[in-house]
Amino acid sequence: AYCGLLNAEKLKDHREKRLLLYSAFTHDLDSNKYIVIEERPRVKDVPFCLPIILQGFNKTKNINKVKNLLDSFGIERRSFISGNMLRQKCYQKHGDYKEFPVAEHINNYGLYIGLYPSLSPKKVIGLREKLNKL
Repeated sequence: AYCGLLNAEKLKDHREKRLLLYSAFTHDLDSNKYIVIEERPRVKDVPFCLPIILQGFNKTKNINKVKNLLDSFGIERRSFISGNMLRQKCYQKHGDYKEFPVAEHINNYGLYIGLYPSLSPKKVIGLREKLNKL
């Protein structure tokens, strides 16, 4: 709680910075290669990550290119926690994972990187441009 209170005064600035960085990342991200999550007009979600979800041809080959690109720049990445949970042993009794193609797609062709307020727009835009060139 004490640490949270210390950071509370920075909350508004961090929120605005994350929104700016997210917008810089998604603006002109190639929608033929990546699923771009649209902003909701009446709600200002504050993103905690930059999602990278592939679509189109050669997804399997391209997800490996994306991973290699991020690794080459030392950018830590994670799989989506909300991938296809029905692949987990404890959830298999609730259904067949194959019956949920969107969750399966995110599970196989999606990842995210952290969105830190200390990132510069220049770095975020540079990453977007490199992803578009893959």
